[in-house]
Amino acid sequence: MKYFWYYYFFIRSFYYLFTLFFVGDITQLGDNARYLAANKFRVVLTGDVSTSIVDSIGYLFSIFKFPVLQNFSFFLFSFLIIKWAVEELQLKNKINNLFLLLLLSTPSFCIWTSVLGKEVFGLFASAVIGVLFANFFVGDFKVSFRDMLAFVILLIFKKHYMPFIFEGLFLIWLYHKFKLNNAMTFMIGFVIIVSQLVLLYYIQETVDYFAMQMYEHFAGGNSTRDNIFVEEGDFFRYLPYSMFIAFWGPTVSEMKNSPLHFLTACESLLILFATIKLLTPFLLMSFTNCKKYCLYLMVLFITVGGILFIHAPFGVFNPGSAIRYRTNFIFLFLLLFMQFYIYFKDTSLIHSPILSNKH
Repeated sequence: MKYFWYYYFFIRSFYYLFTLFFVGDITQLGDNARYLAANKFRVVLTGDVSTSIVDSIGYLFSIFKFPVLQNFSFFLFSFLIIKWAVEELQLKNKINNLFLLLLLSTPSFCIWTSVLGKEVFGLFASAVIGVLFANFFVGDFKVSFRDMLAFVILLIFKKHYMPFIFEGLFLIWLYHKFKLNNAMTFMIGFVIIVSQLVLLYYIQETVDYFAMQMYEHFAGGNSTRDNIFVEEGDFFRYLPYSMFIAFWGPTVSEMKNSPLHFLTACESLLILFATIKLLTPFLLMSFTNCKKYCLYLMVLFITVGGILFIHAPFGVFNPGSAIRYRTNFIFLFLLLFMQFYIYFKDTSLIHSPILSNKH
């Protein structure tokens, strides 16, 4: 597509203006207004350092007075970091451009990454780490200042993602370093997963304690659901449901009662459909001895599964929070899934015309 980035810039510009002039009247734009209303720099070395940083940035940009100007730099930064990641991985040459444009243009992703908020930092970390995963998959282990900055940002804003990202990258490094076969890769990945489960077993009381505190952070919201973490063991008992609904967003009853939630569910359905399409070549190679198959399989379980696990208590209580917090890692997921497609499409049994970019 010759004018791909012009189209995408227009789409994001539309969402940017729509966010500022319409979405703000329907729902609260996170803490955007509060950040831009900050009246001083905040220097906090302990506690909520991430909020302190965004408050300080908000204070700096509040001098522009008008929301369109105050948030413009973050809208432009988000566009440029997405463009950088797509060009760095040459995705326009490997993925059908219309399909790629659709994936990058989902409403909540564009809305939450177009204004000042923690999601902009999450997007930067997702883009850089997604490219780092792609480089690791092909055996390029160079770590740049940009990569280290992304990990620092991740440590400040989303430190709970760190173990699963590090474990995924470490497994890929081991695979190349010691030229592991599928069986050894599977065994090491299995050990990593079992180790996490054993750790959870021994700290389950602590996990239960913190899980039962999570509801307090969402109580009082217009769309907040009933608390399901009320007794010891509830976090683990409801884990499959909470992992799914925290990623998906609204329940069936919420979709029926709210057009906004219905549209959100349509977006989640699109992402689910895209995920299945991107992973189809990978799934077709199941139970084969395809090179690197177990490497990709274990990264899928460890990194993607781990982030969905840790995201669950942050999204299970409120559909709006679920979609907003999903913005912090959805670009990383899409970059990973596209790497799955690019590697396995040449060895699978089919080639999808929806995904292939013909020249």
